[in-house]
Amino acid sequence: MRWRDSFLFCAEAIYKAQAETGEIKGQYLNATTGTCEDMMKRAVFARELGAPIIMNDYITGGFTANTSLAHYCVLPIALGGIHVWHMPALTEIFGDDSVLQFGGGNLGHPWRNAPGAVANRVALEACVQARNEGRDLASEGNTIIHEAAKWSLELVLLVRYGRKSNLNSHPWIQYRLCN
Repeated sequence: MRWRDSFLFCAEAIYKAQAETGEIKGQYLNATTGTCEDMMKRAVFARELGAPIIMNDYITGGFTANTSLAHYCVLPIALGGIHVWHMPALTEIFGDDSVLQFGGGNLGHPWRNAPGAVANRVALEACVQARNEGRDLASEGNTIIHEAAKWSLELVLLVRYGRKSNLNSHPWIQYRLCN
């Protein structure tokens, strides 16, 4: 029953993070296993824990398991190299009720994970605010990201330099690294 322990550990971490931030958090609890019945047991247990997200391997699960698990899925998920420049389109396409999985988009930041997460979050919040103000994300997306970068060093690094630059030679970066 290692999966059960893993689900409990993740649920505890999710609720702790939610309590600390006041935001909804989630983790992909993997329901994939050898039989449809076992997948359903995992999905039911995840739901009992209040987990907002479950996942399964579509190929391993097969048609029956996947269609059976479908009624547990309530949110669209965007993943696969999400970057700050994608935020205007993702905000427009998915709206507020979605999951954006930042993996490579966070790792692509010159300072790696945590600053990448900050940059993505700032870009996303700027796009949501702009949409709520009635701005056209399709035509103003780049401008919105550039405006948000004025207030976030993590975002400005991606906007101005990207991953391939030698950021340590920039005086502003050296100051931030040393202080």
